[in-house]
Amino acid sequence: MRTLKISLLVFILPISISAQWYQQDSGTNSNLQSVFFINGNIGWACGSNGVIVKTTNGGENWFEQNSTTTEDLREIHFVNENYGWAYQYHLILSTTNGGVTWFSQPFGPPENLVALQFINASTGWQLYYIIDLATFISKTTDGGNSWSVQYNLPNEYYDAMFFIDENYGWAATIWAVIKTTDSGMNWTQYTANLATPMCIRFADHQTGWIGSNTLGSYDISKSTDGGMTWFNQKFASGEYIHSISCPNDSTVYAAGYRNFFPPYPREEFILKTTDGGTTWFEQYSGDGRLNSIFFTNDTTGWAVGDSGKILSTENGGVTSVDENLSSAFNFYLSQNYPNPFNPVTKIKYNIPQSPLLGGDGRGGLVTLKVYDILGREIATLVNEESATGGAGEYEVEFDGTKLPSGIYFYQLKADQYLETKKMILLK
Repeated sequence: MRTLKISLLVFILPISISAQWYQQDSGTNSNLQSVFFINGNIGWACGSNGVIVKTTNGGENWFEQNSTTTEDLREIHFVNENYGWAYQYHLILSTTNGGVTWFSQPFGPPENLVALQFINASTGWQLYYIIDLATFISKTTDGGNSWSVQYNLPNEYYDAMFFIDENYGWAATIWAVIKTTDSGMNWTQYTANLATPMCIRFADHQTGWIGSNTLGSYDISKSTDGGMTWFNQKFASGEYIHSISCPNDSTVYAAGYRNFFPPYPREEFILKTTDGGTTWFEQYSGDGRLNSIFFTNDTTGWAVGDSGKILSTENGGVTSVDENLSSAFNFYLSQNYPNPFNPVTKIKYNIPQSPLLGGDGRGGLVTLKVYDILGREIATLVNEESATGGAGEYEVEFDGTKLPSGIYFYQLKADQYLETKKMILLK
């Protein structure tokens, strides 16, 4: 079954929207791994060689702080203007005066610290693992001076952690997500089919995203039930997602880079969605690698990367009129629904009225195909020419009755446009 939906569209285009992503002078050439702001003016970034830089005017000026270490710092986090922490695998630094002075703190066994987060000046959690033994989650109630183990997972390695408040927190690995609703006293495990999680973020108690990677590809997955179930929203090969920021449950940003393998140079990019991840679009690309992105609200944000790069935006990264045009001028491939599914799911896609397909009288071949996890073609759902009258939104059904449970991919191809998404069949 295939249903065509065409609507008459009226566009009101702004005359001039010029602000987008601008590069700031960080004052360092070190690779920056993390950025964090407590408001639109005050923020910090950290990275290689122990570098920590701070701004008090939104990034117009950055100045370096004395971190007291030359170790590469992985992430930085503050709870207010004074109390903050920066860490790497074997080191935690803490400040109580906005970074004027930094000092080392204990964190338990000298093993691999994966994630660290504080909710206030006293309460925080750390996620670390001991090779060939277990992953541990420990909690502090005295600002990091002492830690107590709350949870351990034998022979498992969790890769990302996030707390939204003093009670609700999550951690993720390649096959599961664990959740607490009582400040870490108890954790519940939910099955998930993920690649290696790089970051997990929730906009509220129900809605969250995970960015995960395998060698040469990434997934962005979403949960709308507090982390109990996850469905894939975007998949891309040859690309790598490092960081996600979700200022609300509709607006989400993701940052990363292409050219995971040589030849280099790498190409950094920023993705954005304004509809909760149903559709994603790329709003920035450049030379290099972006490692972290952070927004204080849905329009004001920063991204940092290699060689001291800091990018900033005050209007959500809008470039000229590209985000103000209806999808009638853009291809898109939506996430199938439901997902996971058994045995039937629906897939929507849009064919724009553009020179690629019909805008100037030319037609084009549109294909929508399904592949298994080994890349073998399973089904062809669409294979036809689309001419001037073909613009609009389409919906097709995919029936997996005769297929085994597992991960499948569907790919929309039209002239120079190509996008692939992941779906899960569960019987």
